[in-house]
Amino acid sequence: MIDDDKTNEHLIKELAELRQRITELEASEADHKLIEDNLRDSEARYRGLYESSIDGICHSTLEGNLVDCNQALADMLGYTQEELYKLSAFELIPSKWHNMMTKISKTQTIPRGYSDEYEIEFVRKDGTIFPASVRTWRITNKQDEATGKWGIVRDITERKQAEKSIKESEEKLNSILTGIGDYITIQNKNLDIIWANQPVRDNWGDVLGKKCYEIYKGLTTQCSGCTVETVFNDEKTVVSEGFGIHPDGRRIQVLTTSSPIRDAEETS
Repeated sequence: MIDDDKTNEHLIKELAELRQRITELEASEADHKLIEDNLRDSEARYRGLYESSIDGICHSTLEGNLVDCNQALADMLGYTQEELYKLSAFELIPSKWHNMMTKISKTQTIPRGYSDEYEIEFVRKDGTIFPASVRTWRITNKQDEATGKWGIVRDITERKQAEKSIKESEEKLNSILTGIGDYITIQNKNLDIIWANQPVRDNWGDVLGKKCYEIYKGLTTQCSGCTVETVFNDEKTVVSEGFGIHPDGRRIQVLTTSSPIRDAEETS
């Protein structure tokens, strides 16, 4: 995604520069036919990249009226390119985003030349709404005056759906772990507690950031033969019996199971 963004950004800048140079040549009385032909050949090559981009790319006036766009944006929105040229960007975006778009244009794109990537929603021709990430760049004339904007639009529907699925899975897992009567915590390699289920929180309160040996053992230093450290080193589940300190101060016998949690790269 980062590489695609860099390619699109480079493409937009090159197109803007080429068009500006062509405009300047057309305004000149000197005969620059050969140079102009070369520039138009270059623009044709960039137009091929512009049209082959999977992201939507558009050129709009400062008021938001669409001047140009690639086929990807037209397909994304369900319009023909000719239909889009009759519309304003504000007609393609729910009204709740209009103020934010205007603010970003006034505080980022126009004064500094580009905007940060931001997320909004678009409305397709059939009325359906989808989420998208957007970045914009300022277009200037030879007096360095802003005349319009380039924009890159990326449909992030799949990403949002994946994020929703992950959140729902986390909530389901949290619900299961919370319903278990046993004490369950997650520790990092420094033995800091970074997650705790409800029974732990009910008995010990806010334990996040505290050491597991402080909570479960009432100690000030790491346990001898620490099972959590063993799990990180061997990446295997360890079951052990020993003593613990109940929140009311009683010394109790406990059975502890420590297991590794692996990330997407299969590292603990």
